[in-house]
Amino acid sequence: MIVNGSFEVPHQPSGYGYVAGGSNVITGWTTVLNGVEHFDPAIYSIGTAHDGNQVVDLAPTTFTGGGIEQTVATVAAQQYRLSFWGGTSNYANRTGTGVIKVSIDGGAAQSFNLNNANAVIAWQGFSLDFAGTGNPTTITFFNDEDANTHFAFLDDVSLAPVPEPFTLVLAAAGLATAARRRKR
Repeated sequence: MIVNGSFEVPHQPSGYGYVAGGSNVITGWTTVLNGVEHFDPAIYSIGTAHDGNQVVDLAPTTFTGGGIEQTVATVAAQQYRLSFWGGTSNYANRTGTGVIKVSIDGGAAQSFNLNNANAVIAWQGFSLDFAGTGNPTTITFFNDEDANTHFAFLDDVSLAPVPEPFTLVLAAAGLATAARRRKR
């Protein structure tokens, strides 16, 4: 459901690009606040992207506050699971800490803390469940920390409907029936 969740399009020919707030340069996404850095971490020898080659840093260049958002179609009352990978490092005199904040439709932000005492990026998986409204839903990732002391790398973002428990029971019953038929 998420478009370009690994930030691979467009490819950064030099390996690095600063994308100011209000831009749609990264396919499927709009940058917010002071924007993001869009780059290949391998060019700095700080590791690799979690998926693909490129990531975004929500703590862009020397600014305080950056982010990115995408609007997706949702069904009313359907539960969704937003999954993503966050990372940080202590490269270039950063603290090895960071925060990724997520807001659904401009609601209260949920914070996801990042910690890593090494220069090579350590990726952490996170997820957030929410109910669809039936209207398009805007998912915003942002950071409001000082970019001179923190990194907040984001990669491998995905969104999927969460099956209802009744649907899971029906699926399990169907698999059990198929297994019994196969034994015969």
